[in-house]
Amino acid sequence: ISAIINQVRSTNIQRIFKEPVLLFTASRYVGYGLVVIRGLLLAKFLGPTLFGTWGFITLLEQYLTYSNFGIQYSVTVKLSTQDSETQVSRSQVISAAFLTSILFSLILFILGLWVQTRQVELFEKYTFNRYAILLGLWVGLVNLQQVLINTYRVYNKLLRIAISELLVAITPLIAVFFFRGEALIIASLASAAGAALLSIAVFTYKPPFKWTLQISRGIIHSLLIVGLSLLVYNVSYNLITMVGRTILSAYYSNEQMGFYSFANSITYATLLGFKAILWVAFPSILHSTRSTVANEEAAQTVQKVNNLFNTSVFLSIFALIIVSPVLF
Repeated sequence: ISAIINQVRSTNIQRIFKEPVLLFTASRYVGYGLVVIRGLLLAKFLGPTLFGTWGFITLLEQYLTYSNFGIQYSVTVKLSTQDSETQVSRSQVISAAFLTSILFSLILFILGLWVQTRQVELFEKYTFNRYAILLGLWVGLVNLQQVLINTYRVYNKLLRIAISELLVAITPLIAVFFFRGEALIIASLASAAGAALLSIAVFTYKPPFKWTLQISRGIIHSLLIVGLSLLVYNVSYNLITMVGRTILSAYYSNEQMGFYSFANSITYATLLGFKAILWVAFPSILHSTRSTVANEEAAQTVQKVNNLFNTSVFLSIFALIIVSPVLF
């Protein structure tokens, strides 16, 4: 029995380090765990009222990520669904996506600068104009980071993505131990922006593709057309969960917003593992359902994914409901 146990343990450890997907999924679980811990500590140290302000800021961050017009989505589709794409054309697509995102990020940062320096009265209940610059900077850097992450996953460079996401999880957590009150909100925004910048640096160091300035308007137009279509889908889907927080932020107190944001974070944490697995598999699913694949084969692929994913999600939710008395 001892020999069998040792063999199983050895095989599992070796498999984790040999299989990039398993290693990446494990690192994502670690990162998500750190994010959940940070959320709990923020709720504890900020209290319901200020945590309501933080919840509103993160809600705005979700909305503002759509200012990239879906380019982070379209770059994955463009790179995953073309069989005969050369290295040069890939570089043009990636460079066009990144440079266009830089332009949108600059516009977002300038808007944040204008709101804060001019003391524009916007979302006064949450004193938004105190955080506008850092929020604009954070969202702009996150948009650039997402373009690179979605590029790297097509190349299956999961180690870089894992390092990047661990940096994003660890860096803002440090701020929780040194700041309190409103200063903690500012420090959390600044550290989140700094973490996104570090993440971008990780991706731009010796990338698996070449940057180029030979970009046609046609490539940018194609990225935006595909991106806007995917943006509409993602906005429609995400609004199902965001509309509750949006209504609450408008008509209820900061304290009630804080309690709801905390409950929402528990819901989000429940599905993190499945999102990680599906995120890794998505480029392969796109490749298996591209236009050159027979309709019957593509339909079978979609059906298999749906059956596996939906069943797993429901089982995890039922498990959380069973153990929820322990949590509360």
